[in-house]
Parts: sequence; C-alpha cells; structure tokens
Amino acid sequence: MNNKVTKQAIISSVPIFGYVGAGFAFGILAKKYDISLLHSIMMSIFIYAGGMQYIALEFFSKQIDLLSLFLIAIFVNIRHVAYGIAMLDRYKIMTGLSKIYAIFSLTDETFAVLQGNPEKKLSEKEKKSFYIILSFANQMYWILGTIIGRVAGSYITFSLKGVEFALVALFTIIFIEQWKNNVDHKPAILGFIIAAVVVIFNQGSNMITISIAILHSTQLRKHIRTNQLLTFPNPFLR
Repeated sequence: MNNKVTKQAIISSVPIFGYVGAGFAFGILAKKYDISLLHSIMMSIFIYAGGMQYIALEFFSKQIDLLSLFLIAIFVNIRHVAYGIAMLDRYKIMTGLSKIYAIFSLTDETFAVLQGNPEKKLSEKEKKSFYIILSFANQMYWILGTIIGRVAGSYITFSLKGVEFALVALFTIIFIEQWKNNVDHKPAILGFIIAAVVVIFNQGSNMITISIAILHSTQLRKHIRTNQLLTFPNPFLR
C-alpha cells in the first residue's frame, strides 16, 4: 500500500477524529440502555449510522416494532440519497467489495471532508486507496469511541443527561469550518431556516435532525449551484 496515500488519507481524517467523542457518547448511552459491549461494537461495525444509532437505542428500550424502526431509519438517513448522487463521479472508479464499503461507510463528516477535494492530485489508482483508507479510519474512530464509552459507562455514576449532544457538537464544528472556508453562505442560511422550522414543529426535541438540516445544506452548496445533483429541470435553480 502506498505510504503517501495512507499518510494523506489519515491526515484528511483528522477533523473527523471527533468521532471518538461522539462514539464515546454512544457507548455511554449503550450502557445506560443495558446494551452489551459486544452488541454496541456490532452496531458500530454493521450499522455505523451516527445519529440513527443514538435513536435506535431509545427505540430498543421501548420495544418499537421493526417496521417502525425501519421507516424511521429511512427518514433519518434519506439525505444519503443526495450524498450518493453527489459521489457518483468519484466512486465510479471503485469496484467490487471496495466500492460496497465506500458506499456503506460514507457519512456526513466523510462527505464534508471530501468536498474539499483532498485527493485531487492523486492518480486514479491512488484515489481508490485514499477513499477506502479515509472511510476506514473514520469508522475506526467511531468504533474506538464506542468501546471506550461502553467500558467507561460501567464506572460513571453521575448523570448522563445531554451526553447525546456530542454528535450535534461535531456537526457544529464541521459547519463552522464549512462556513469559514466558503464565500457563498446562502445554502447555510437555508439550512438555518429549515432548522428553525424543525424547532417550531418538533419543539427542538431532535437536535440531531436540526444539525443535519444545517450541515446538509452547507455541504451540498457546490452541487446546488451547479445543478449536479439533479438530472431534471429544477425551477428553484434559475
């Protein structure tokens, strides 16, 4: 494996090291809901869905039926349809299991990092390795945080109220970086408006959804401007 590519991918993943903190919070909550260490790790390996993992814990504790959980998962993660379309050009060079893993492991934060085109100077072969290493490193941060949090949760005696805000904090950090690095703030403002609507109708009870609304609008700014996400006429982009 190319050491240069590995080094560049790891460096690019540094902003997402915050996954350790978010995974830690998930691990603590898993302990709170009596989810075993093994099952907590399995969730972070095979589900790896960030906010949806937080939501799933609460639903598991309430014994929600699987169909309802499935529908909620689709609703919460519907933004990944847009992510997938936005990544078509990049991932068309991928094949086999590596392509499947790249698609599976594409998270909000990984997508945000890739919008900076950190791999633009790499060859096509190097890009394949870059995408896999970056995605794998990010998932390892989440899994590491899950393990530490789940183990630490057994020894924490103080109140854990609000610990789920860790993921929202990570979204906020990435949003600030996106805001600072881009002149066009209209998509971000649109995200704030969407978030305000969510607060009004949802009484601010789902901060993860609110933060996703803001971050999603910011991350897709390039594709909104160039109409790359849509293959049909869009009356809002005139």
